[in-house]
Amino acid sequence: MDDGIVTDSLITCYNFLQSDVVAPSSLNYNLDNKASSYTSLNGKLVGRTAEDVFPSGLSIPYLRGTSYNPGGQFYPEPWYSSSPKGSYVRLKNNIENGQLNTETQKLDNLTYGEKGFTISFWAHIPNIWSGLRRWHRYRVAFGCENSGPGVAANSTDAVTANPNIVLPGGVVSRDRDPSKVHGLFVGWRDKKNNATDSMASTNSNMNDLEFVILPTVSQNKSDGEFGPSVAIAGLPTNPYNPTTSMKELGIKIPTNLFTEADVWDRGDKPIDSTSGVSVSSLNNNFINVSLSFDYENDVVHTYFNGQILTTSSISDSFYLNSAQPLNVPSFVNAGEGYENSLGVRTSISRADNFTESLHEGSTLAPGLPMQTPWIIGGGFTDIAPRSYDVETNVGFHTTPFGFLGANTNDKYFTTTADVSSGGITGQHVPGLGGETYSGLTRNIPRSGLDGYVGSFKLYGRPLNTEEVLTNFTAQRGYFQNINLT
Repeated sequence: MDDGIVTDSLITCYNFLQSDVVAPSSLNYNLDNKASSYTSLNGKLVGRTAEDVFPSGLSIPYLRGTSYNPGGQFYPEPWYSSSPKGSYVRLKNNIENGQLNTETQKLDNLTYGEKGFTISFWAHIPNIWSGLRRWHRYRVAFGCENSGPGVAANSTDAVTANPNIVLPGGVVSRDRDPSKVHGLFVGWRDKKNNATDSMASTNSNMNDLEFVILPTVSQNKSDGEFGPSVAIAGLPTNPYNPTTSMKELGIKIPTNLFTEADVWDRGDKPIDSTSGVSVSSLNNNFINVSLSFDYENDVVHTYFNGQILTTSSISDSFYLNSAQPLNVPSFVNAGEGYENSLGVRTSISRADNFTESLHEGSTLAPGLPMQTPWIIGGGFTDIAPRSYDVETNVGFHTTPFGFLGANTNDKYFTTTADVSSGGITGQHVPGLGGETYSGLTRNIPRSGLDGYVGSFKLYGRPLNTEEVLTNFTAQRGYFQNINLT
């Protein structure tokens, strides 16, 4: 799988040809990085057993997200044990055992460079739309979203879903607000938020599915009153009036959009000239997804199977200045308020063995800038626990909040339960929040991909169309001949 791929500026290349799986608390990174210049950036493949992570064999792990073992993490609630068990890949971040890790700089700076970057992977997601549920409305392939105050947090105002600075006079600038923690995730979702609860019911149909590249922003209050909480970044409809209704930022690609006909030339003879593919094609086949962020030209090219599916403006999609980098994950506050970020491990305890952490080892790193680790196969925030502060406000107990945390702030928060979900009304309707204890069914909101991933690659520059096609062509013979039955 290494033969013939583009290697210039390749930072990580995980081919999943080893079956060494570990628990979240492990410090062992055994997932080989085949990018020869950065062998120190091995990944940590988390799962219960090799058989669980590789049900169909090596090179194509089945990843279910960061909710590794809710029955252990949220003990002693007995029903948590029946929740889906997670599996995922954690990439190294910039802090290790209380010290800056200088070997991770190329990965830390992935989205911070002047030129851009590329994310590329193969995936097959069975039941990609029919398997969606109200509490499992997102299937995240890659993400670094987190909660908490940012490095410049010193305001007494609520931290809202607006990711940018509001200037005097109420104008929303295109500059990121450093008092907030900024992140990103890539994956699929039910765009109408109408997935049902029952496995036997008809859920979102294929036309409600979309592929998304979404920025995230922390939305805790500055005093942490509402606990760990994250929003998909939004902007006032009128940037000159911050009180207007919010519109979601990011890139959303509907399933009715197809690439051009899939033509693979070997010499001058077309081997395949069938119709193109869409964001739902992963339901039945392994599809190559490549996202090329080109800062200098202010575009994101989204490729499926080596062909451009869409081209989007970075500045318009993420409300940035032209040629401005995404700069995610941003740094969490390493001083006061640090504990409000998700995954802060202050001691080695029973629960720590079952949940992912912001930093590794038992030593905290006060005063050091820290970035949320990138996760393959789900969102980092699936580990969000219950928040007793939120429960005090709403007057009832809830399940763990899971993906995106409490998802509440002054913009979205109410003290009324969402009748349709039993959880707390937030940015999503029906709510993503944890369901009340009086509910007939209890499910932790999660974003696990619940699908197979292969050859996950990160580049420190934007690949062009020819290079994306080169990678697809080099690996197509392998991934498109895997027996999926």
